[in-house]
Amino acid sequence: MQNVRLLIVEDDLLQSEKIENMAEDLGYEVVQVINNASEAINVINAVQPDVLVMDINLDDELDGIEIVKKAKPETDFALIYVTSLADYQTLERSQATDPDSYLIKPVSEPQFKSAVELAVSKRGQNLKLMSENGSDQKHNFGGVLNETIFVKVGDSLKKIPFSDILYFQASKDKYCDIATVEKSITARITLSELSELLPEKNFMRIHRSTVINLEHLEYVNKDHAILGENIKVPVGRTYKRDLYSRMRIVG
Repeated sequence: MQNVRLLIVEDDLLQSEKIENMAEDLGYEVVQVINNASEAINVINAVQPDVLVMDINLDDELDGIEIVKKAKPETDFALIYVTSLADYQTLERSQATDPDSYLIKPVSEPQFKSAVELAVSKRGQNLKLMSENGSDQKHNFGGVLNETIFVKVGDSLKKIPFSDILYFQASKDKYCDIATVEKSITARITLSELSELLPEKNFMRIHRSTVINLEHLEYVNKDHAILGENIKVPVGRTYKRDLYSRMRIVG
């Protein structure tokens, strides 16, 4: 399972181990734990995490806020600050780096889980707004924002690259079945809402309840589109002309 990839920067060994254990217990993938602040910038840019969990009060020349400022121009990630100092001045400084959530020490597992889910959700909404404004071509989004959606599966968030989606269809009120190259997943989202999160150049509605990924389209016959390895998806009569208009037809 492709889970949310976390990078943890915390110079207190006991705290970093506690956060790492909580993350793994919740099903997140901890790609690295950094206890040395001087290494943080290079590692952040090299690893390209989905979520950066950053302690503000590092015992170093640069604190967590300054490290994020230096790393942000090179990559993009959901950002969670960890701090024991919830003073106004610190919070005001941190706002310049556009954090998605905060954790106040001592960190509990429910608090940590909520912070990660909030951070991932906020970053996804930011991507949607940027895409609607036509600005997604001007930025190199990494991590959470890079050609990916996250679907809640049990207590985890499963990462699904756009390219892995074969099709999705409305299954019942406010739910969609998402068929991927691995398996089918049910998500609590409407067909229209999910369509808005995906690029129009790749995804197209071919039935009132079905959207396909054109990258996986192999054949079209009278009533069906054939995706991947002989997966048949019905084509609605009123949608067929639009589908043909997206194809280069020879003969």
